Amino acid sequence: MNHLSTPFLALSAIVFFSACAHDTPTATTTEAPIVASVEAPAQVGARAKTPAFTAVRAEAPAPAVAPVDAPRDGVSLLDAELSQWEVFTGKPHASRNAEARKLLGADWEPGQAGGLGDPFKLFTTSADGSGEVILDVNGRVYAGLTTLESFSNYHLSLQVKWKEAKWAPRLNKKRDSGIIYHAYGEHGAFWDVWKRSLELQIQETDTGDLYHLSGPSSVTNRTAEDVWDPAAPASAYRKRVIRSANHESPHGEWTRVDLYVLGDRAIHVVNGEVVLALKDAKNHQGRPLVAGQIQIQSEGADCAFKDIRIRPISDFPEDLRVAAVL
Repeated sequence: MNHLSTPFLALSAIVFFSACAHDTPTATTTEAPIVASVEAPAQVGARAKTPAFTAVRAEAPAPAVAPVDAPRDGVSLLDAELSQWEVFTGKPHASRNAEARKLLGADWEPGQAGGLGDPFKLFTTSADGSGEVILDVNGRVYAGLTTLESFSNYHLSLQVKWKEAKWAPRLNKKRDSGIIYHAYGEHGAFWDVWKRSLELQIQETDTGDLYHLSGPSSVTNRTAEDVWDPAAPASAYRKRVIRSANHESPHGEWTRVDLYVLGDRAIHVVNGEVVLALKDAKNHQGRPLVAGQIQIQSEGADCAFKDIRIRPISDFPEDLRVAAVL
C-alpha cells in the first residue's frame, strides 16, 4: 500500500476513519482526505463525482477536530477494549434459554432479543504471541459487533480464521460469520439482530458471497445459477449472489479479506482475488446506498479476526476495477 497523501482527523478524542448464510491486493490506490460530518449519508444522496471518505458519529454533532498523521496502512478498528464498537445481541436459541434468563434477567422471555450489550461475552479480545490484538467471536448467540461510526469510500481489510466449536441452530451446517457494510437504521431489522445492509459473507467455502439484508438491492453480473461472473448479464437483485470461486485458506489458517467501497459500488476480495463486485446499491426505499456502519456477525461458529484496518480511497485500484468490470 502507498502512504496516505493527506491527513485524517481525530474524532471524539479517538482516531477514526469516519460489516450470512441464512439458515492481498498490492495495487496503488488514490487516497482522499477524510471529512468529519454531522449527518450520516447512509441512505440518501447521489454518487459524487469525486467521493470523499466520511466519518460520522450519529448521536452527536462532530466536535472540533485536529489533523494527525495517518499510518501508511490506515487506521486500526481493533483494540483490546473494543472501544470503537457496540454489541447488539439477538434472540438466543432455545437451547440457551436457561443461560439467557440468568444473564438477561427475570423479565426476559424466550424469543426476545437481548438488545444492546454483550452479556454472553460473544465478542472478546486476546493477544497472540507477538502481542497483536485478536478478536474472538464465539458464536453462541446471534449478535452484531457494530462500529460506532458510519463509513463511506474506504478500503476495509482484515484476516479471519475458523476455530472448532459450532452452536445451535448451525450445529450441522457450515461455520458462518460475516462482514456487514452500509448498515443503517435500527438494530434488529433482519432476524431481530442485524441492521438493514449489504453483507460480505464469511462462511466455510463461501467467503465473498453477497447478501442483501432486509430490503437493499444492488446490480450484479450473474449467471443463471446466481454466480458472479463479470461476463454475465447485469441486473438488480435482492437475494444471495455467489462468489465466483473459493479462494479461502485451509481450515484453521488465516484468510485475508478486503472490501473496497466507493459510493454505491463495492468489490469483494479474498486472498487477493476479486470474487464479486456490485454497483447501484440502493436501500429499502430505492435510494442510493453509499454509506453506513460496519458489523461483524456472531452466527453459530467460533472464529477469530485480526488486523482490522480501514483507510480512505477516491478510486478503486486499477487492477481490481478491471477485474470487477466497474
